[in-house]
Amino acid sequence: MGKRSRPDSGGCRLPIVLAEPKQLIAPAGHLPTADGLRRPGPTHTIAQEATVFWRHRVQIPAPSRQDSGAIASEFWGDRVRIPPPSHLDSGRTIASGFRRAIVSGFRPPASSHDRRQWLVATDRSIALVFIAELNAMSSTITILLLLALVLCSPADAAFNIADYGAKSDGRTDSSQALLSAWQAACGSTGAATVYVPSGSFLVRRAEFSGPCKSNKIKFQIDGTLVAPSGYGNAGEWLLFDHVEGVTVYGGTIDGRGSSLWACKAAGHGCPAGAYMRAQSLVFRNSRGITISGVTSVNSELYHMVIDNCDGATIQGVRITAPGNSPNTDGIHVQMSSHVTITGAGIRTGDDCISIGPGSTNLWIEQVNCGPGHGIRQAKFNQLRNI
Repeated sequence: MGKRSRPDSGGCRLPIVLAEPKQLIAPAGHLPTADGLRRPGPTHTIAQEATVFWRHRVQIPAPSRQDSGAIASEFWGDRVRIPPPSHLDSGRTIASGFRRAIVSGFRPPASSHDRRQWLVATDRSIALVFIAELNAMSSTITILLLLALVLCSPADAAFNIADYGAKSDGRTDSSQALLSAWQAACGSTGAATVYVPSGSFLVRRAEFSGPCKSNKIKFQIDGTLVAPSGYGNAGEWLLFDHVEGVTVYGGTIDGRGSSLWACKAAGHGCPAGAYMRAQSLVFRNSRGITISGVTSVNSELYHMVIDNCDGATIQGVRITAPGNSPNTDGIHVQMSSHVTITGAGIRTGDDCISIGPGSTNLWIEQVNCGPGHGIRQAKFNQLRNI
């Protein structure tokens, strides 16, 4: 199995050669094609490359000498709903719009290597090159050709758990592969991504411990993480401890809690800790963390827990468990500050959101709750700025 290491990186130089008007050239390796980023090759005119790109990928008119603001407003304003640009801000506006369009509109390549390069291109390393000609008659700048892509910042490291031996069959234990990918990301000095591809991955209790060298780690889930079906390993299932700047994004985590629910209903034989610590996704002693777009189903106990953290954002999550499942709180916050919960849909057998003691500066809005017991909080004298 191969381990994905951080690609080489260096400084950035804009690959533009200013020549006579209409003869501006750039290396073809920095312009996008249907297969992603073109490999280095002979130089082509930007006009040739840009025309192919714009006509075939985003279906807007080929670049022309009309005002750049008008072009940008026509395309970006309609498709990504950003403010119309002007003569002065069109560069930044187009850059912002293009970055959003790339991220939301195109799917990454299938292979791990190409996906790593894709992450490089779609995260923070997109730059736009504008070729302008000074119109001596009116002393205004007009855009001759819109947009060539260059990679201008160090590449992020990407660690695919499949490269560490994880199997997407839902039966093979992929716990060590997940932990190995985490350790590699945690040891990176720059931004890093732990990638869980499509499929179902069986994961036993896993602790992702910090502190890490990087304070920008994305835990991107495109598939499903599945807990063991029994309840003998009751405890925090996926625990992040002493981390900073970690984002868990997308995918599904399935706690498979029905066995423990039945045990608790019977009233005997449940493992130690089953009533207090059978939680699916836990952040503890951490700072600046985000949970975004995650779906959590059938947790044994609490679905998501923020414990002794400073700065946490939970947005766009979906949490579900049967209405008769015991103590399956959706989100539990305790001993934490500066926590924001927005756009959540929660349907559980207990509290949608429970706020424990020692919590300060919480903001909760646009939460769709039910079935469930609503939002419950500790005694008022234990909370501030809710």
